[in-house]
Amino acid sequence: MLAARLTGSPAEVTAVSLTLTLPWLLVALHVGVLVDRFDRRLLLWCANGARLAATALLTASAAGGGLTLGVLLGAGAVLGVADVLASTAASALVPAAVPAERCEGANAWMVGAETVGQEFAGPFVGGLLLAAGTRFALGATSVAYALAALSLFLLVGRFRAPRPPRTRWPSRSTPGSPRGCGSCGGTGCCARCR
Repeated sequence: MLAARLTGSPAEVTAVSLTLTLPWLLVALHVGVLVDRFDRRLLLWCANGARLAATALLTASAAGGGLTLGVLLGAGAVLGVADVLASTAASALVPAAVPAERCEGANAWMVGAETVGQEFAGPFVGGLLLAAGTRFALGATSVAYALAALSLFLLVGRFRAPRPPRTRWPSRSTPGSPRGCGSCGGTGCCARCR
């Protein structure tokens, strides 16, 4: 909606929309690796911090009269990547935050809330906030991201994916072990085995 207010070009409005959705295609796999290797609560803090920074920049730009298409595209890209990170980390955080027997219900509530927020209530409330003023709408969004980041302090526990145990290959000197380093299956095909 903000892009439509800023420009009359359908291509430019579409470009802003793409900055919000294209990160799902471009960075989702990479974000999945991050979520599997790092503390998911920390990643949620980072995502909400990036969202807060982007909306604060948009709010300041709108207040100062310097809101341009370039600022909107940059903030949209940051918000798009942060959304991928937050959604992926949040869904991976559920099993660590909820007992196993309640995981299914927690996931259902989370998906339901997301659907209601993004598909039904979100556009309606966003339109009302934007009708009240651009700065008001962006300020309310910034406050929501700040509250989301602060609510993560209420979560206690370990939110890092468990690491698989490291396997050690048998050495040549281990009795009964095959010849070789283990990485080549003992065939002697690599320089370490010869």
